[in-house]
Order: sequence, then C-alpha cells, then structure tokens
Amino acid sequence: MLLLISLARNVPRTAADGELRVSVREVDTKDAASVRFLAKVVDQNGRPIPNLTPENFSLKVGDQAIPVTAVQTVTDAQVGISSLLVIDTSGSMVGAPLAAARAAAAQYVSSLQPVDEVGVIAFANGVSVISEFTNDFAGVQGSLQNLRAIGNTALYDAVVEATTRMAARENARKVVILLSDGEHFGPVATSREQALAAAANTHVPFYVIGLGPSLDLPFLQQLAGSTDGVFFAAPSSAQLAGLFEETASLLRSEYIITADFSGSNLSGSTTALFRAQAAPGNGEVSLTFNLAAPPAPEPTPVPAEPVAESGGSNVAVILLALLAVAALFGGAWLFWRRRAARLSQAYAFESLPPVYGLTEDFNAGGPRQTPAAILRLESGEELLVKGTATLGVDEECTFRLPLTRGEFGHGELRIWFANQRYIIHDVAPRPRIRVNGRPVTWSFLGDGDEIEVRGVKLRFTTSPGVAPLTSDV
Repeated sequence: MLLLISLARNVPRTAADGELRVSVREVDTKDAASVRFLAKVVDQNGRPIPNLTPENFSLKVGDQAIPVTAVQTVTDAQVGISSLLVIDTSGSMVGAPLAAARAAAAQYVSSLQPVDEVGVIAFANGVSVISEFTNDFAGVQGSLQNLRAIGNTALYDAVVEATTRMAARENARKVVILLSDGEHFGPVATSREQALAAAANTHVPFYVIGLGPSLDLPFLQQLAGSTDGVFFAAPSSAQLAGLFEETASLLRSEYIITADFSGSNLSGSTTALFRAQAAPGNGEVSLTFNLAAPPAPEPTPVPAEPVAESGGSNVAVILLALLAVAALFGGAWLFWRRRAARLSQAYAFESLPPVYGLTEDFNAGGPRQTPAAILRLESGEELLVKGTATLGVDEECTFRLPLTRGEFGHGELRIWFANQRYIIHDVAPRPRIRVNGRPVTWSFLGDGDEIEVRGVKLRFTTSPGVAPLTSDV
C-alpha cells in the first residue's frame, strides 16, 4: 500500500497552465532513496495521454534534477483500485434513467480486474448500502438490479457517507463515482458546506456524472474540482454508458512514477516541480512531501587501549570471542535461510512482475503451494504453466500463439496463480479473449475451461502428472 506523506496530507495537485493537465497523488516515501507517486496526464479535453516513458517526464527540486527512473501504467503494474458507486435513486430517476444507470454501472464493474474491489450505495430519502466492497463482481452486478427509484434526494448525506466508507479502504488507489440527476431535496442532516469539506479532507477523487438539466451544477462541479476528480455532463440517460466507460479508461491511464533521490542529499519537507512533455504539449505541477534524513555515517572505531595480561582478563577475552563467533554463525545461517527462501519463490514466480499496492505475501509469491496447469491447443500441443506465464506473438512471451502481429495486436495475455486459483488477464484496453464463449478482460480459470484468442482455442486443465511447486517458507 502506498504511504501517504505530503505537506497537506496527500492533497492532490493539478497543473493550472500548459497544454497538458498533470495531477499527482499518493506520494510514497517509505524508501527515501526511491520515491513513487501516481500521476495522471490528460490533454485540455480530458483525454489521457498514453504510452509515456521516463523520457516524457522530469522532476526538479530547485535547480537540482532528480532522475525519473521508471514509468509504469497502473494496468501493467496490477495496482488495485477501490471504486465506490454512489447512485441517485430518487423519484425523478424512475424509468429509463435508472435502467440506463444500472446498465452503465454494471458495464463499469465488468471492466474491473481481479486486484480491484467495488462497493455500491444509493441515495433517495436517505443513504442505503446496496453492496459492500467486494471483488465478487458478478454478485455486484446482480445487486444493481435491486435499485428502485422513489423518494427525495439526500445528495449531501450521500457525499459524507461515501467519504466515510472510502477512508477505511486500504488500496493505493480509490475513486468515488457519483451519479445524480438533481439537487439535494428533503430534510437537511448534512449541510452543503459540510459535504464539500468532508470530500476535500478525504482526498479521494470524485468522478461526478450530472444527468439531465435539473442539477445543482455549482455543487457537483465543486465536488469534482476540489477532489481532483472529473465532472461529466450527461444531457440524457443515453450518454451514461459512454461516460462510465470513459471514467474506467481514465482510471486505467494513470502512471506510477519512480524517482531516484539516492544522490540528492535532500531530507525533510521537500517541494519538487514535476513536468510532463508529449506531442500535444507540456504541463507541470508542484508537489510537497517529507523525505527521511539519510543515515548518519558510522563513527570511526577507536582502537582499544592495550589490556594488561592477567588470568581474569584472558578469560573475559575468550568469552567475548566465543560470543562473537556464535553471533557471526547465527547471522550467516539466518541470511542464507532467507536467501534460499527468496530463490525458491523466484523460481516459481520469476516472470511475474511485482504487484504494486497489494500485500507483501502476494508479492512474495502468493500461496505457499502452486499447482501446475496445462493449456492444450486444438493441434494437441500442450503448454505447461508453472505459476505464471505470458501468451502472445512477441519473442519474450512464455508461449507464442500461432497468430500474426496483425491478427493478435499489441500487448500480451498473462496467466498467474493467486488466491488458490489461476487467472487470465488481457492487458490490452479492449478484450481479445473469450472464456467459455464469453468475452472478458480477465477471468478466473477452472478445470476444462475453453479459452479462445482471436480464433485460436486452448483448453485449460490442471496437470495431475506434475508435482506442485512448493516453498519451505
């Protein structure tokens, strides 16, 4: 999980000038030598800028340049996101608006990945929980059908409830997607100012969709702007599906930036200027965070004074020497035991990239026992999967599919083992895979499942003839 450290408790900062709009949040300074943060880069129309590399970014503290050493999309890094859908179910949403809202929200849920989680609350006379946070996405889609339109519009109460629920989530990335077609109406348990202050203090972006003409436009725009979110206007319910899809695209386009502060000699409160340059132009934003002080140099040892020889002092010297030898051998034994454990894990997961934002147990290799599996092609060829694999047409893929670049496209398919199940994931923005005839971006795999990739069919099965990969940790 990213450690949130900044001068104003992780206040998102967005560029005001330049052809690009740049925002930064979730600054992680646990490792003072290698600072990481999330960055969003969009053009003036709000469209994300794709395929950026370290050469597109620069970071400066005063006149001192800080190297940007790595840039990775959140999709490639498998950074989980906690999404909370907040849906207006007041009486004015009855009929086509609510039906379109259900469908658009279900479509958004279907775009989520195994590392994500989603919750749903609705507001009318009050605020009600439709689904607690979960990664049972099929269950969430089913619960959306329970939405019913009736009553008033407790908009302010819904904002405060959303901020309270998001404060308890531990994912590195969080977002509230709020849909409303009107103004706050009914008893006022929460004031307008209290709702806006609660959202701003939580520092979770609100992606706000205003449906129809009867909106509290200033409130909704301020709610999005003060949280580094986005406001979308939907003149009719026909636009909802496209706006939910655009929201999902924006969230997938964030970058993880890694900057090397190891030689900077900086510590304490630090203000840096972060700049992005791409074909549409450039944009910049300042960010302030705290860096731990570099470790103090170890003092030069002072030679000990010679000790006069005596029987008692000789015994003391011998005992100290024995203790030192015991400590040395104990430390060496612990070092090599841990190294052996890491090598054992690396053998099974050497091609699986670190999962940024998940638990250390998952990054260290996931479950303690990983069964092997087999992908069988129609030709009869069998591909053995041991914990993780990639499928595609590039030479670096674990398995190359019998497809041309034009047929397959760019990117790869990833298969890995987590939570006692195998998962397949397409890193491309549009799915190219079907599992048992259903188009998916990702899916858990069960014994006998049929996977189809651009016409190439594979059968997934666990392999009874291959011993599980185990770790002695």
